[in-house]
Amino acid sequence: MSVVYGNSLRCYSHLELSFKLTLKGYKNYNKIIEYTFYFLKLLKEKGIQKEIYEEIKFKNKILFDYKDKSSISSFVKNMSVRM
Repeated sequence: MSVVYGNSLRCYSHLELSFKLTLKGYKNYNKIIEYTFYFLKLLKEKGIQKEIYEEIKFKNKILFDYKDKSSISSFVKNMSVRM
C-alpha cells in the first residue's frame, strides 16, 4: 500500500491510496475497499491516537537517521519524484 497526500491548492486537498494486491486480494477487492473505508471512518470519528503517532514518528526517525549513506541519493530522488 502507498499513500499520497496532496495539498496543491488552498481550496482542496486529496488523499490517494494505492494497493498492490495478490491474486487472493484481487478476488476479494470488495473486502479491501470495505475495510479501507471502515478504517477511514474510524479515523474520522476517533482521530489519530497520539501515543501511536508518536511511536511511529520515533521509529521512522530512527530508520531515517541510521539509513545507509549510499542510499541517500535514492531517497532524495524518490522524494523529488513524489513532489
